[in-house]
Amino acid sequence: MPWPIGLLLLSVGVVTASDNHNYTCPSCSEDLEFVKMMRINEVKNTILEKLRLSRVPNITSADLEHLPPIDQLISDFGLSSDMYSDQPMEPLGENTYYEDDKFHVNVEQAALFPDTDVNPKYVEIAEWVAPENVFHFKLNAALLTRELRRAEFQFHLSCGVLHDLKSFTAVVETVVRDKDGYRTKKAGAIDVRNHRCGHNGRWIQIEVKKEALAPWFSSLGGEGNSLKFRIYDHTGQEVSLRLPNDGKFRPFLKMVLGDDGKVRKRRYVGINCEHVRPYKECCRYKFEVNFLDYGWEWIIAPRQYEAYYCYGECREMARKKYQPCCTPKSLRSINMLYMTDEKTIHHGNLPGMVVDICSCLA
Repeated sequence: MPWPIGLLLLSVGVVTASDNHNYTCPSCSEDLEFVKMMRINEVKNTILEKLRLSRVPNITSADLEHLPPIDQLISDFGLSSDMYSDQPMEPLGENTYYEDDKFHVNVEQAALFPDTDVNPKYVEIAEWVAPENVFHFKLNAALLTRELRRAEFQFHLSCGVLHDLKSFTAVVETVVRDKDGYRTKKAGAIDVRNHRCGHNGRWIQIEVKKEALAPWFSSLGGEGNSLKFRIYDHTGQEVSLRLPNDGKFRPFLKMVLGDDGKVRKRRYVGINCEHVRPYKECCRYKFEVNFLDYGWEWIIAPRQYEAYYCYGECREMARKKYQPCCTPKSLRSINMLYMTDEKTIHHGNLPGMVVDICSCLA
């Protein structure tokens, strides 16, 4: 059972002797396993808070099996399944940058999969637009707070279909509402003129005009976010070809979202200590977090990373008015690829997940 957030905050809080005479700094405990347990629960609770999740998403390996190849997604988002935080140290100077990110995750990229639920809005749209190859998408709060920079619709065709079509044009249209009802408006297209095909077929990308998707964000992510897909042969005739709405070859919409414009510089990385050679003073120790050990299959990448933790005594400050605690002085962010309960894949930057420097603070 996760530790209460209030308890976890003791490891980074400021507590005076007059505030609590019985206060004991968690990192000063002689029970090293207790300190490690506190750190893992702090990491887990912090992730949920930063992602604005009230609970762990109900995602299992079975859900991931129906996605496009995971390796492709990880590669597309520029991540690794494992992430370690050892970096060369740089001397501290007046221009040293300590990360001061916003608390919550900044989603930088997302892969949205078609919503398969039956919804009155979708039924209404189907009365005006033929439902074949109409895909509906939901946007959650984490996306609506960002600025859309680029979008592309990705779809999959088998080698047999590619061979039969030879050359063709694929078009994606947004479903828009006017005073008379619903209609479609062209949002992107691609001409395919070769037969390149892999072992399992071919994924093809259509760049979608960001202005075509702008209403999705201004309408607060309502459930009328729909795209219509069409294919035309080399004569200009529309081809009757239906894309799957589920399974690992279903199409998806990839979005690239704007960041806060902050320039992130390399930072000083704290000196590591090893418990095999006990060092009593406050120091930074390695601590690997493996999400699979806790059943968190909803985190696609990294599967594990070095979080580090602070541990040791603060004897040089022990006589001061404030009770000192060995605690993080600076923290660093990590990039994460994860799936939400809506079966949407997000790629975001989570601040404050890696301990850079430990220090005795009061």
